Amino acid sequence: MLTRIATAILLALSILLSVNVAHAAEGTVPGWFKAGDDPSGYAIGTMETDGGHAAYIRALEPRVPGFGTLMQSFEPGQYLGKRIRLQAQVRVMDVEPGWVGMWLRADKDRKTVAFDNMKDRHLTGTADWQECSIVLDVPDDADNMAMGLILSGPGRAEWKDIRFEVVGEDVPVTDLMNRPLPKAPVNLDFQK
Repeated sequence: MLTRIATAILLALSILLSVNVAHAAEGTVPGWFKAGDDPSGYAIGTMETDGGHAAYIRALEPRVPGFGTLMQSFEPGQYLGKRIRLQAQVRVMDVEPGWVGMWLRADKDRKTVAFDNMKDRHLTGTADWQECSIVLDVPDDADNMAMGLILSGPGRAEWKDIRFEVVGEDVPVTDLMNRPLPKAPVNLDFQK
């Protein structure tokens, strides 16, 4: 038990020491904006890391009733009818209770037609940089795309090394709305 606590403390200290406090003006991330159901409870900004630059979103209080997101929207033009992957490195600090996830969405006529926010594989607690990925099929008739990093609850989330690319059909989708359905009911006796 003591070893587990010591390991957690060392991890938290190493994360804190690796963060360079030279931030751009908090509240601004060129090309991105803050949104969510409680954006006033969060701050956004940029920072330098060992490998370049990162953006962050952090809760302003220990108890935040809603979520905040650092996001951007763009035209889907070159991605229409293609499978796309959003990948990045994400780091979390003191996200308990609550959760962090990247998210990606395609819309048509102001309605969501493809979406994943990592809710089923979210990040919590304090953890060093880890690779996260979202894969969606963009419908041929989508008219808007949006992506971001969501923080629901206290703590801080950072992301860097964002990659947005077209991938082949061999890469499985993570879309929470459009996952293939089984052909018949499954596991009706609740076996493992």
